Amino acid sequence: VVRVLRRASGLLKGLLGEFPLDDLPKACGFTPGATTEYPRKRAALHNKWATASHVTFHALPYAEAFRRWAGLAVGGEFVIDNFNSVFTVPKDAWCDRAATRPVTWNGFLQKGTGRIAARRARRAGLLRATAQAEHRLLAKLGSATGLLSARDLKSASDNVALMLVAAVFPPSWTVVLTDLREPEGILPDGTTIVWEMLSTMGNGTTFEIETLLFWALVSACCGNGSLVSTYGDDIIFPQQYAEKVDYILTFCGFTVNAKKSSRKGVAFMESCGGHFYQGRSIKPMYITNLPETL
Repeated sequence: VVRVLRRASGLLKGLLGEFPLDDLPKACGFTPGATTEYPRKRAALHNKWATASHVTFHALPYAEAFRRWAGLAVGGEFVIDNFNSVFTVPKDAWCDRAATRPVTWNGFLQKGTGRIAARRARRAGLLRATAQAEHRLLAKLGSATGLLSARDLKSASDNVALMLVAAVFPPSWTVVLTDLREPEGILPDGTTIVWEMLSTMGNGTTFEIETLLFWALVSACCGNGSLVSTYGDDIIFPQQYAEKVDYILTFCGFTVNAKKSSRKGVAFMESCGGHFYQGRSIKPMYITNLPETL
């Protein structure tokens, strides 16, 4: 395990390098989504540029530095707020998915960090505009040949622990990622919680960091030059390394979703919404609205 983690750390160091703080101001931006400070109906960009004030304690220096860099009186007077706001959205017919509304300035800075991470990821062929289509093609090939394996994880982003990120990401990236996260959350019933995961759904870096983390961990398990592709927690790699990959992912605190992961000897693979059996698409029909007529 130590050998794999060291190799994963080396892969991320080579891909990411030092965090480019000089590039961060140009990459940041507000989104029209709700935050702890703005409900959805008031979350227009011009409102945030004019009056945004909420920021966590550790993100405050970044927000202040952005104002100095921009030379503009952006937002209102800063107010420290270390809590994001938890809510739920429907995941499927059986359960809801937890997500959060970010602290306003943290969301602004997280968006920039996510953009920079995505640019670095594209150097390894990840998170390109065609990434989902490529994963579906790989799933098709894997189901036809049996040479590739796919893994999907249960609640993957909820299990990206702070210390796991610190163990494999370059220190300069770990500092920025932890500075810009919200350390605590407020549940719908008013209860507060201290987050031990790196970032919640709603954090602007969650998907990109997930993609990079799983790419590094799985690549470190496989031989040099192996085809490894990740899109969030959608993972594809050579079948011959399946046992080692499953062991490392489990050791790092993740749970393999057996229903959506491929198995040796079974000619079925699913990835990024594509379902294939022996190289043929068998994607099922999805009912998005209940039918009202025959």
